[in-house]
Amino acid sequence: MIPQIVDVNYAKSGLIHGASAKINLYNPKVDASQFTNAQIWINGGPNEGPNYIMAGWTDRNTGNWWLAFGNDERQIGYWPKSLFSYLADGADSVSWGGLAKADSNGVSPPMGSEFVNGVYNLVLPNRRSVRIREDSANCYDLKYFSGYSPEHETSFAFGGPGGANCT
Repeated sequence: MIPQIVDVNYAKSGLIHGASAKINLYNPKVDASQFTNAQIWINGGPNEGPNYIMAGWTDRNTGNWWLAFGNDERQIGYWPKSLFSYLADGADSVSWGGLAKADSNGVSPPMGSEFVNGVYNLVLPNRRSVRIREDSANCYDLKYFSGYSPEHETSFAFGGPGGANCT
């Protein structure tokens, strides 16, 4: 089964050297043959064979991609620049969102807590600067907020119940 994706994608002219997100995910009920997640993708290269990592920012002095965690942005580890052919100097785009993969019977799991709820905090100029993708709008949705709160310049929430009619 092909995973269903809900995401917000940001690309700009020039390279991107980092991104962050505060991700909330609430106890999704997933069977052993299903998959669901919430994540951040950092992408570089052509569609046919891109490089990507699921979280991180690049050290402009070394070109290595770092993973930091928590409010204090504690550095957990890094991916050496030498691992990447397209991300060695920076990323082409960043996506925030989730994936859900159905079981062999075609039943997709919930994303989030079965309703729009995973809040991501984005620092983007405005709603027109992003591309929103909803592969299965009858099962998963995305709501975009601007000026959500003083500490969150721009946010969005996503999720849905899944089910048998998602593909």
